[in-house]
Amino acid sequence: LVVCPNKVRRSWRQIAVEGRDAPGGGRDEPWWPGLRLEVLPKGAAAQRKTLAALEAGEVDVLVANWESIAKLSRLEPFGNIEMTPKEREPGPLNRVQWATVVADEAHRMKDRRAKQTRAVKAVAFGTPSCGTGPAPNRWAMTGSVVGDNSAEAWSMFASVEKGDSPRLSLGTGIWCCSAKAISLVRLVRSHSRHGAITRISGARP
Repeated sequence: LVVCPNKVRRSWRQIAVEGRDAPGGGRDEPWWPGLRLEVLPKGAAAQRKTLAALEAGEVDVLVANWESIAKLSRLEPFGNIEMTPKEREPGPLNRVQWATVVADEAHRMKDRRAKQTRAVKAVAFGTPSCGTGPAPNRWAMTGSVVGDNSAEAWSMFASVEKGDSPRLSLGTGIWCCSAKAISLVRLVRSHSRHGAITRISGARP
């Protein structure tokens, strides 16, 4: 599963399976021809058709925009936030055992209370009542620097690294008050400036 902004959904398909025109002329070849990649369409009927193919094992990769996730997944509980029965009910994305969940522009998960953040967590870590468990591979990618707010950084970490993400107070203490964490932030900022993709996992003092 790839969760990304609406404006780059088609780019994932072009780069992966179709190829696209290269800057300065010529054409970039696709890097995975034959991959059964589907972009979640607009419209309820078209979405149901795509999701049915996904559950039937006819789709390898689903690309969905951030706004659609909370409509297709249950929400992970958070604190004392009240949830409706609809928000507790598993959705189509919870019934799939994902091998990989990618959050593209992961700073969209900086609000730990937001529905889309809690929906991505619910998909990434599985729903036992549906017979699904955590995706073995969980990636958060962003080139946007998070502001000086440790809770926002914690929210992104906790959305992909549940086992390495203790509760908020302890997690921010581990990541934000250690020399290793400071070095990690410098590394991410450096890589972000050069357009690299960096995976962060389990910083410890």
